[in-house]
Amino acid sequence: MYSYNCFLAHNEVGDSIDSPGISKDEFHDIMLKRQRLLPLSLNATATHDTKRGEDVRARLNVISEIPDRWIKDVRHWMKINRRLKSHINDKAAPDENEEYFIYQTLTGIYPFNQVIDENLLERIEGYLVKALREASINTGWQNPDEQWEVAIKGFMRKILEPQSEFLKSFLPLQKMISEFGINNSLVQITLKTTCPGVPDFYQGTELWDLSMVDPDNRRPVDFNNSMEILKSLIKRSHDNPRQLMGDLYNSRENGHIKLWMSHLLLKELELNPDLFANGKYIPLKVRGSQKNISWHMPGLTRIPGMWL
Repeated sequence: MYSYNCFLAHNEVGDSIDSPGISKDEFHDIMLKRQRLLPLSLNATATHDTKRGEDVRARLNVISEIPDRWIKDVRHWMKINRRLKSHINDKAAPDENEEYFIYQTLTGIYPFNQVIDENLLERIEGYLVKALREASINTGWQNPDEQWEVAIKGFMRKILEPQSEFLKSFLPLQKMISEFGINNSLVQITLKTTCPGVPDFYQGTELWDLSMVDPDNRRPVDFNNSMEILKSLIKRSHDNPRQLMGDLYNSRENGHIKLWMSHLLLKELELNPDLFANGKYIPLKVRGSQKNISWHMPGLTRIPGMWL
């Protein structure tokens, strides 16, 4: 799963790299079967073993909706960054497969403010080394090629230098993808909480989860901070609920909107346990110009009928 980097959103625990997506009718059939046979199974969107955070995948799923723009930009990035590669034993480092892995990774984990600090650079470096060794193509756990790993880390740092030609092209597209990714994330959490099964929230995913594979997704979580944010949101909701909703949307990049939606949805489960445990699943009828599109899981984002 680390050696085939065609579409990283599928390189995930419980997923399949050749998944073509499903239709809405197939989705409803799966949910009806789940309610009948596995009503208490966990609806998990992140665990200690996920290879990238749930909101990273929600962003990456957007790529499947803009394949022409994505492929055009990636080809441009590969062209302008070619001179930044190292050459080890007459082989360019990174190779194209690894380079494509880097572009997808950056698209998924880049901060909303689009500012990368040294801490994040070091986290990415650790992630790249683990991914390269897991792939066991140009380096590995048994026989690490430190020269190759240093070259990959150096390439990543070069393309992320301030005012680099790559960033001038990359940041506008990444900004657009992250905005659509928010929509995907909020839909994902709604389906996770309301579809048949028991919603499961991994530590720290109450706010935006832009983590990478372990140990990155096992860093300490500031639960006190999340609790204080929620207390403040509850108070503001009592004072002026309309104002709160507007503020949450306008500041959606801070993740408070995800926390508040999680709170509201879980309150509904608490207030209506019998409905969610034993209620009848009624497939909604979909109307509009996009009614016949397929869906991609996990993340449940639209796909245009083709894969990269």
